[in-house]
Amino acid sequence: MLSVPAVKQTLFIGLLIIVTACKDHYQHQLQPVSRFGRLLAAYADVTFDSLTVNSSEDPDAKTNPFRGKQLDSTCIRLLPGKTASTYDSGFYACYKFRIDGSKIGLITRTPSEYISSSIKLFILDEKLDSIVGHLELAELIADAGDVINKSSLLFKGGNRKVQCIIWQQESHDNSVNNPKDTTTDVSDRYYLVSLSGHSIDTTSTDSARLANRFRPIP
Repeated sequence: MLSVPAVKQTLFIGLLIIVTACKDHYQHQLQPVSRFGRLLAAYADVTFDSLTVNSSEDPDAKTNPFRGKQLDSTCIRLLPGKTASTYDSGFYACYKFRIDGSKIGLITRTPSEYISSSIKLFILDEKLDSIVGHLELAELIADAGDVINKSSLLFKGGNRKVQCIIWQQESHDNSVNNPKDTTTDVSDRYYLVSLSGHSIDTTSTDSARLANRFRPIP
């Protein structure tokens, strides 16, 4: 048989447990529900020290690592207006990764001039519950002797901050205009982009130096 002090102690402990449980439940109820929850669930998690992103001549092929999972119109409407406003299909969720404590990168295959060959990175800020920036990581377009081929290398630099080297090659087959001219004009450009700041920031356009760090196969 419990003594009066023991009964009081037992009641106090029980009351403390109930109050704590109610507090945790109340705090859980106060946590905002992100409108991006369904969109995020469509992306596969990926971790990397470096990740090469390429477009493909056949982006819907099962062997394409950036084929992705098709998004419906509800998810598409959450993407930036100019990117999604004229489309209700052709968007594919590929991979998501942590950029920093509040931002998540969403690698997404999106519509381009002819097919869904453009691979973009959307940056979701969880604190703001908003997509705060985006850039194109890869693309492949061929039209009447003109070819645009873009690839990127995502990597973690100093202090594990996420950076991106973007390579873009533009070429023109001169024989299209002059059958006797079998030469091809080719130009290559490189950009180094930081993703871990308050905004997407191009920190270098030194193509000669960046080419030594990232040499994709055209």
